[in-house]
Amino acid sequence: MNGIGVVIADEVRARMFRAQGLRGGLEELATLTHPEARLHERDLVTDDPGQDVSPRGREADRFAREVSDWLEHAVNDGRFRHLVVCAAPKMLGRLRRQLPARVKDIVRLELDKDLSRVDDVARLRSRLPDPLFMGVVSG
Repeated sequence: MNGIGVVIADEVRARMFRAQGLRGGLEELATLTHPEARLHERDLVTDDPGQDVSPRGREADRFAREVSDWLEHAVNDGRFRHLVVCAAPKMLGRLRRQLPARVKDIVRLELDKDLSRVDDVARLRSRLPDPLFMGVVSG
């Protein structure tokens, strides 16, 4: 396995990167989107009785599962040695519940920060401090 994987996610979009060394940039590997998360509750409502989770919550859970599946494949393919997960607080919780054990084992740092709207990769990298990556490598 090589490299440090970085996931930047919210309930609509997840971007996966490989860090280029401690002070280097980020190489974008994939972007997953889930436009259903933008729909209004009324457009997501079903007639199923006994639903404890809101329709929007179900969609967010579905997307967290999709992101988790992508990460599991990446880990199984040996793309990452360590993983940094940076997600909006609610999405971070969803990812924690969905990530399989093998992926959880390489998660070194979690940031409950919503950086999903930062499109410029250089600017995004500047929002992730160097000590973040140093902690991954020494951890």
